[in-house]
Amino acid sequence: MSIGKLLIDDQPHQVLPALAKTIGLNEAIFLQQLHYLLNYSKNHIEGKSWIFNTYEQWQEIFCYWSISTIRRTIESVKTRGLLIATDKFNKMKMDKTKWYTIDYDRLANLDISTVKNNNPSVQNEQSDCSKWTDVSVQNEQSNNQKNTQKNTTKDIKKTTQKKSTALTLLAQFGITEQLAEDFITHRKAKKAPITKTALERLQKQADLAGLPLAEVAEIMIERGWRGFKASWDWQETPQNRSKKSKFDDNDDSWWRGKTIEIRGY
Repeated sequence: MSIGKLLIDDQPHQVLPALAKTIGLNEAIFLQQLHYLLNYSKNHIEGKSWIFNTYEQWQEIFCYWSISTIRRTIESVKTRGLLIATDKFNKMKMDKTKWYTIDYDRLANLDISTVKNNNPSVQNEQSDCSKWTDVSVQNEQSNNQKNTQKNTTKDIKKTTQKKSTALTLLAQFGITEQLAEDFITHRKAKKAPITKTALERLQKQADLAGLPLAEVAEIMIERGWRGFKASWDWQETPQNRSKKSKFDDNDDSWWRGKTIEIRGY
């Protein structure tokens, strides 16, 4: 089965009925949208293109789905072996953002009896539920598909523009590449927008601490801090804190060889 007959490279949030009938409507919509995003992804690892998103970020794209629906849909596509999801590319262990790609080999071997290789009209079929007889499929579709697609496309563009602006702004302050992506995710989780004013304040504190702002960003991500001040205990890492010695009540070795001054006598 040709991949070109299963996935389209045009507008997002469209789906071939043949694919939806085989793996489910939600699964087909998700897979099609992921394919669309992968075509524009700049993240190429191990010979594959990848998209990394949290469930909340997926909901910005699929604004008509709940988080639980998104979780179930992703798990369903994974179970079918069509989706590869991993967090092994994250630089920090605390970062649980998943990376996603499609197993195109498995998809090419998918048994879809309703797809005809020589029927070009199949490629132009849209997910218009008013023409479908499956009641359960109709209930999954939005009451106004055109408005949903229009609004969702606007949301995608808006989100992309925001991220692009944030990346440009961070680059001006020396925060680039994966660190910039991680910092955007971190700030979003903390509900702290990335603005020039906020970065200038962080830069002042970084200068006081004698650190480049990029290192301050790493510290904030590692500690889960919303902000940063030079006066904070940023030099003491979690590892060092765990290695602090704890004296036994009967251990008097700590004072041996030292002069102790007792005041008041």
